[in-house]
Amino acid sequence: MTDGAGTGAPGPRVLGGRYELGDVVGRGGMAVVHAAQDRVLHRQVAVKLLHADLARDPEFQTRFRREARSAAALNHPDVVGVHDVGEDTGPAGEQLLYIVMELVRGVTARDLLLERRRPRRPPPGTPGTTDTATQAMTLPVRDEPDDAPRTPGGGTEVPGVGGSGEDLGLELDLAVTITTGVLSALAYSHRQGIVHRDIKPANVMLTQDGRVKVMDFGIARALADVSATSTQTSAVMGTAQYLSPEQARGRPVDARTDLYSTGCLLYELLTGRPPFRGESAVSLAYQHVSEVPEPPSTHRPGLPRGLDAVVLRALAKEPDDRYPDADAFREDLLAASRGVDVAATTAVAAAATTAVPVAAPPPLTPLTPREDEPVEEPRRGRRVAVVLGVLVALALVALAAVVVPGLLTEDEPTAPPPVTVRDVVGQTAEAAEAALVGQGLEVTTSEAPSPDVPEGRVAATVPAGGREVEAGSTVDVVVSTGPSSVEVPSVVGEDVDDARALLEEAGLGVGDVDEGPDVDAPAGEVLSSDPAPGVAVTPGSDVDLRVSDGTVEIDDYTGLPLQAAREAVQQLGLTPDVRFEESSAEQNSVVRQDPEPGAVRQRSDVILYVATPPPPTPSTPPTTTEPPATEPPATTEPPATEPPATGPPPTDPGTEAPPTTDPQGR
Repeated sequence: MTDGAGTGAPGPRVLGGRYELGDVVGRGGMAVVHAAQDRVLHRQVAVKLLHADLARDPEFQTRFRREARSAAALNHPDVVGVHDVGEDTGPAGEQLLYIVMELVRGVTARDLLLERRRPRRPPPGTPGTTDTATQAMTLPVRDEPDDAPRTPGGGTEVPGVGGSGEDLGLELDLAVTITTGVLSALAYSHRQGIVHRDIKPANVMLTQDGRVKVMDFGIARALADVSATSTQTSAVMGTAQYLSPEQARGRPVDARTDLYSTGCLLYELLTGRPPFRGESAVSLAYQHVSEVPEPPSTHRPGLPRGLDAVVLRALAKEPDDRYPDADAFREDLLAASRGVDVAATTAVAAAATTAVPVAAPPPLTPLTPREDEPVEEPRRGRRVAVVLGVLVALALVALAAVVVPGLLTEDEPTAPPPVTVRDVVGQTAEAAEAALVGQGLEVTTSEAPSPDVPEGRVAATVPAGGREVEAGSTVDVVVSTGPSSVEVPSVVGEDVDDARALLEEAGLGVGDVDEGPDVDAPAGEVLSSDPAPGVAVTPGSDVDLRVSDGTVEIDDYTGLPLQAAREAVQQLGLTPDVRFEESSAEQNSVVRQDPEPGAVRQRSDVILYVATPPPPTPSTPPTTTEPPATEPPATTEPPATEPPATGPPPTDPGTEAPPTTDPQGR
C-alpha cells in the first residue's frame, strides 16, 4: 500500500500500485468494499478488501482466493464481473488480500426488503426529506431471451419501496423481475460447472437501469470439486435462512441446491418473510430438512394460484423433486406470474408414485317387469331366460365373495400397519439405531452441531419421533457434534438496522444497544460490538452493540492555557469561540467555559473565556487628612540683621584664630 498510507501524510490509499481506494460502499462478514479508481485503465471499479484480522487465517485466505477464481470464470450481464485479484501489505506490515470487481450502482434485494419493514417515510417533497428512496421505478418483466438486449422501461411501473405496514412483500412484477434475473445468472453459471451455494437477498443487486446482478460467488466451487469428502464444508457454508436440506445435512450439492435457495429468495420477495423462522441456525436447518413451508398465498392472499405451485416445487426436500434446471424454473415462474396454471407441471413427480384406486363395479339391479305393462305370451320365454341369467349372476357373485378373499389372502398379503417412529432424541447413536431397526425401519445417520445436545447423542430424527410412517421406511438419525460456533461479523460503521440484519444472517441476535458519544460517527452508527468481530460464539448468541448518539464528550478546560484548550476543542471536531474577560487569574488562561464539561452536539461551538488583566489607571498624588502646608504671614518687623563685624577679619578656616583678650587686656 503506497501514497501516504500509514505515514500520517495526506493522500489516497493505493493497492498494488494501481487501485486508488475511495469511499466505502459496502461491508460484509469477511470484507469491506471500496469504490476505487483503476489508474492503469482509468475506470471506476469496486475493490473488496478482506478484513486484516481474517487475512491471517489460512482458511479464509483459501476461501477468498476461491471466490476470485470462481467468479473470474463468469462473464454474463447478470453476474457482477471480476477484473483482478491481488495481495499487498498494510501500514503495520499485515497481509492484505483484495479482489477487483465491476462497480455496480444500485440497491440489494435485502435493502428493498428492509425498506419495506420500516415505517413509511414522509411524502416526497416534505421538508427535510429526499425523494430518492421513494421515487417510482419502471422495471421490465424478464420474459425475453437471455441474449436479448435489455433496456430500462417498457415494463410495469413499480411504486416506491417505502413500507406500508400491511404488505411486506415486493410488488409482483418486481419480485418476478429479480428472481428471473437470478435464474438467468444461475443458468449460465451452472453451464460453466459452478454452483453459487449462497443465494440470498444480500447477494442480489438491482441496478439503476433495472438490471439484476448476482454477486459474491464467495463459496462457489467447481462442480468437479464437489464430492462426499467436502460435506463438512458444505454444511457450514451458506446462510441458514436460505440453506438447502442437503447443505443442512452435510451432503454433496449440485445446481439444484441453488434452485432451492432461489425458491427461498422468491418466497421472501413475495411475502416479506423467509419460508422458515427459528431462534438458531440449528432450528432453521432442522426445518429445512423436515418441515413443509406454508404456501406464499397464506401470507399474501391474492397471489396467482400457480405461484404457490412454482415456489413449493422449488422448495422440495429432495433435489429430484425440484426443477431440473434454472431455465425450467424461470419458464414456469414467468407463466405463473401471467396467471397460467402450472400446477399440473409441478404435480408430475408426485403423480408418478401415487396409487390410483380402481373403481368398484356398480351394484347389480334385479330386473322386474312393470305391473301396468301388458305381458305378451310370446315374450314369456324371454323373461324366464332373463330371470335365470340374473340368478346365475347372483350365485357367481356369492361364490366370489367366499373364494376371492381367500385367494387374495394367500397370494397378496395385506400391507403391514404403519409404524410410529420412536422418540430417540438424547440417546446414543447405537441405542437409537437399535431401537428403530427393532421397529422394522431403515436407519441412516448424519451429523450436525447442537447447542443443547451433548456430542455423540441424537439431536433429532427425520421424520421426528411420534410420526407415523410406512413399515420399512428410512429414518435419518441426526447425531450431535456438540455446540457449533459462528464468528461475529464486523458491523462497526454500519447503521444499527443494517448491523441487525448482518447479525441475523449469521444466525446471531442483537442484545443490548448502548448509545454514547463519538467524535466522528453520526447518530445511529455502530461504534463497537461485544463480542468483537471475529470472535467465535455459539449460534443464536446475542451481540451487544454500542451506537453513536451524535454527541461528543468535552473535558473541563478551566486553568489551561488558551492554546492548549483551543487544540483540545478542535481535536473533538468542535469550534472554539474565544472571549476575553478581566480576571486576576493567570493571563491567557481559561477561567470558564460554555457548555460545561459533558456531552455536547457534534460540530458545535465551545465558548472559552480567557483571563486578561484589568487596564492600567493614571497616577495621582496620594491623599492625606493633614491640611496643606502654608507660608507664615508677613510681619511689620524689619528683618533681623547681623551687627557689623568689629572684630578682626576672618581667618582662613584652616588656621587657628589668635587668642583673644578682654578690653582690660586680660
